Amino acid sequence: MHFYFIAQSSASITLAGDAEALWATYTWTVEKIVIQPKRRVLMEKTLNVQDQRTHEKTKTYHFVPVLVLIVLAPAIAEVLLGNLLFNSIFVFLLVINTVLYGSGAILIREVARRRDLGWLGIVVLALAYGVVEEGLVMQSLFNPHNPALEWMGSYGQAFGVNWFWASYVLGLHTVWSITLPILLAEYLFPRLQSRPWLGRMGLSIDAAIYVLICLFLWRAITSRTHFSASPSALIGTALLVAALVSLALLVVPRLTAAPGARKAPAPWLVGLTAFLAATLFSAMFLLLPHMPAVPLLVSMLLYVAVYVIMIILVWRWSTQRQWGARHHLALATGALIETMLFGFLLVSRGSPADLIFHAVLCVVILLLLPWIARGLRASEASREVKGIS
Repeated sequence: MHFYFIAQSSASITLAGDAEALWATYTWTVEKIVIQPKRRVLMEKTLNVQDQRTHEKTKTYHFVPVLVLIVLAPAIAEVLLGNLLFNSIFVFLLVINTVLYGSGAILIREVARRRDLGWLGIVVLALAYGVVEEGLVMQSLFNPHNPALEWMGSYGQAFGVNWFWASYVLGLHTVWSITLPILLAEYLFPRLQSRPWLGRMGLSIDAAIYVLICLFLWRAITSRTHFSASPSALIGTALLVAALVSLALLVVPRLTAAPGARKAPAPWLVGLTAFLAATLFSAMFLLLPHMPAVPLLVSMLLYVAVYVIMIILVWRWSTQRQWGARHHLALATGALIETMLFGFLLVSRGSPADLIFHAVLCVVILLLLPWIARGLRASEASREVKGIS
């Protein structure tokens, strides 16, 4: 009897254990087959919604610097310089220049940041942009009767090329039309400075817009001026553009400079140097054509000297200790202040409304520059805090 109760108790324990095992197996199966997949689906939906919101915010945020660059490029290249005056075609010219300079600046900026070309790459591509606009599209490098050259007469023309005009206008496009707008736009959004702002589709659309506006302007200019450069001149210009683009894409990324032991000059000294170089750049353009005693070769060598000296100075300074964004902004500030003063001289040809508009634009930019400087200081402080933590 005792053994019966023991066996019965053992059977009860065994049945209880089997029931617990079956229940554990059931709950495990339900957890694996039903609950976990539901949780996974719910989590994926939540993450997808969050990713979509983040992507939309990022997409919107990247659209803002693109728009800023589209506005800054013609504002600095044409409006601040005083080339656009209030007249019957002011709006039309502003739209055309916005599409041309804006699409070109975005294209150069996106290619440079995707290929990690640095500022030197941007400068070389900006020079290629200038050659395309003035050599292939406007053909002002070859047309002796181009409206922009009328006040210079025949000064600087030789072998079918407007050499003096080329020395000036290519530097103008390289620095003011492309490089300065890109620098200001990037420093307005320092966290996005090294990132692409457009996707592949956006970049393709921008490139298509740039090509179409160039073709439109080429057709309009040749129809209006009844001038077309010789095939040899156009082929040579195209080869020069190809060489500059190849230089930027293939050679510039391989250039390295040993870091210097000296401390970089103060930003105010860098800005003053840029201002003096820009002043000399504009003064030579205004004065040399009216000085017949100065040979063309001397005028061109003067421009080359200014370019070479500034390139060497900036290249050496950029390798020294504590060189950074504030020095870049100082370079831009010096060049922009000179352009504002030069612009007043050009807009004096127009009405009082042109002078007022130019003054307002100068004030806006003068307020914008300190704001950019504060943003750069805040960004640098944030990076230092993250580095310490």
